[in-house]
Amino acid sequence: MKMRRDWANIPDRNRRELERMLSALATEFEFDLAILYGRYAGGRMRSERGGYELLLLTRGNPTHEGWELEKYLSRRFPERSRVERRLHVETAGVHTFNNVNTASWFFLNIRTEGTIVYDSGRAAQGVFRSTRLKRVKACKFARRQYDHFFTNGSAMLDDAERLWSEKKPSLAVLQLSCAALFLLRAEETVFYGNAIQAPNLQTVFRRASLFSRKLVGAFRADDPPASAFFEQLTELRHAPCEQTDFVLPKRRYRMLLIKLRTMQDIVRSSCERHLFYLEHGKTKSQAEAEERAAATDVPTGHDPNIGD
Repeated sequence: MKMRRDWANIPDRNRRELERMLSALATEFEFDLAILYGRYAGGRMRSERGGYELLLLTRGNPTHEGWELEKYLSRRFPERSRVERRLHVETAGVHTFNNVNTASWFFLNIRTEGTIVYDSGRAAQGVFRSTRLKRVKACKFARRQYDHFFTNGSAMLDDAERLWSEKKPSLAVLQLSCAALFLLRAEETVFYGNAIQAPNLQTVFRRASLFSRKLVGAFRADDPPASAFFEQLTELRHAPCEQTDFVLPKRRYRMLLIKLRTMQDIVRSSCERHLFYLEHGKTKSQAEAEERAAATDVPTGHDPNIGD
């Protein structure tokens, strides 16, 4: 497979491993461009979990989602046998990448920091054209998505507590499971600008948590306890319908609720910080520092001890 761009900053063993992975992917999924971004491309936008980060672009609409290709690579190259165990794959059409990037923080950063590591030569449109993020447009879109998913997810948590107090555990756990999905969708759409229809909560979490250090710290999806948490929530969405004698211990219900309230707080804080950045082009801490500096800036010749 022909490679492009400079691999000088990538260790040889990682480069060889990436080449093998891309060659394997080409047998499963037809793509025209592969862009490496994040840590191994020297970019500032990088996964909190680390590892390889790849965007595969196609001339038409992708036939696979990234999480499907991650599973495929896990079968072909088990994590225990890899130099770099962590891997994240995204897919998109070239047309989408070129036309929504000005309203997508995620795509624009890949355009700015990414490195093309494979080019089939078949892509009809070029990439990496010089563009700027349309902050107002990006912020409005992200805010609209956030309001929908986060507001509904939070309402579901409140409904779960109400239904539990009304001694309706089967309805309460259904609300808990749906709330988790909506909260993670809020994080996902704010940072990516779109949502994928992943089959289970753990897959959604892996994508939604890429740029949230606190989510990764609180819910390590690869660890057995956290993995079991997402599996339980997925099972509980179906259990009440399948079990006529469904029973949920109060202790288990409280554990699920507490974890989801923690998720709610993390998602709210994470999304609000990113929405502020999209709107103002700076972080909230940077804006506050500028305000403090402006407040203490005294014009030349003015005595700070003399009132106006």
